[in-house]
Amino acid sequence: MQTKKNTRVKQKPDIVFHVDGSETFILDEKNEVILGLNPVGSFIWKLMESWIPIHILISRVVEAFDVTESVARQDVEDFLQKLKDRKLIEA
Repeated sequence: MQTKKNTRVKQKPDIVFHVDGSETFILDEKNEVILGLNPVGSFIWKLMESWIPIHILISRVVEAFDVTESVARQDVEDFLQKLKDRKLIEA
């Protein structure tokens, strides 16, 4: 998901999810989507409970997972694109 610096994202309000330890499971009954997230995806998902700029998501991933900004940017953008394709987020 190519983004501008101040693009903001948020979980769609009608999405149900369950946190089990460091993993999150997302259920979108309307579109019949179930998605399991790893710890990094779970971390990002939690940050998107309210509107958040993507550049802040990237910064938080860098801080929490000790990766470079370029790695975090690519991972965050790829993850957000997958969520957007599945209609799980608003942007």
